[in-house]
Amino acid sequence: MVFNSYSFILIFLPLCVAVFHLLKRTKNPVFPKVFLLCASLFFYGLHNKEALAVLCISTVINYVISLFCREDSASKQQRRSPKMRKALLILGISLDILALLYCKYLLFFEDLCNTWFGTDFTYQALILPLGISFYTFSQIAYLVDSYRDGTKCGFTDYALFVTFFPKITVGPIALSSEMVPQFNRAAAEKLSADSFAKGLTALSFGIAKKVLLADTLAKYADWGYANTGVLGTTNALIVLVAYTMQIYFDFSGYCDMARGICLMLGMDLPQNFNSPYRSLSVAEFWKRWHMTLTRFFRVY
Repeated sequence: MVFNSYSFILIFLPLCVAVFHLLKRTKNPVFPKVFLLCASLFFYGLHNKEALAVLCISTVINYVISLFCREDSASKQQRRSPKMRKALLILGISLDILALLYCKYLLFFEDLCNTWFGTDFTYQALILPLGISFYTFSQIAYLVDSYRDGTKCGFTDYALFVTFFPKITVGPIALSSEMVPQFNRAAAEKLSADSFAKGLTALSFGIAKKVLLADTLAKYADWGYANTGVLGTTNALIVLVAYTMQIYFDFSGYCDMARGICLMLGMDLPQNFNSPYRSLSVAEFWKRWHMTLTRFFRVY
């Protein structure tokens, strides 16, 4: 299920938003958050049940490791040594990166090895979990924050932070310090009509960018790259421009949809896209395109 599918727009999203806000009437913020967690796992599991198992295992392992990465507030005699904490941090990050390399980049390394060494090895990952880059980087950031600053949250909040359906498949790479307080606030406070209207508007613009612009341009780009041998100069330029604008409206559209969904739930996501084609340099471009990924590499 994707954001621009009928099943998501007409069934899943309306039910999710309605039930979330109805559960807030219980005056117990745990119920809306648990519901969002279950909805997020259901949304992710529809894509691939095996990938859901990988996501759940990764979430549990990272959370447990984060508990031991923090500096213990107990007496000095009972505190974990800095070397042990650092070793656990390295272990957690290593497991995350190895899982990412195995699931997503194994084919790349296969081609690289075969090209460099003239071999004919064939590797194949058993599964490619959807959005593995986004939730892997988010969990690495949480591990580092736990080690550096003693960042801590309950397991329900952490699991929701990792699996939250508006961001898990398309980003952004949010931080727990950005999302967990919003989960608590949105689960306790009444949604304003202004926030809902802004969310519906952003969602509508995002769908239009994806369906009307990106998907239409993709037809020209796909045809062009499939028939490069017959392209003339004019057609080649049209294909290049079509592909350039396709990836722009595709990413921008998904960012708008994700933000719109969150606003309808009473939350907001960190900005991830800021008109990158208006950039005057490569450095400025990377500050505007996938901004949270740039932030991740700069901070962590």
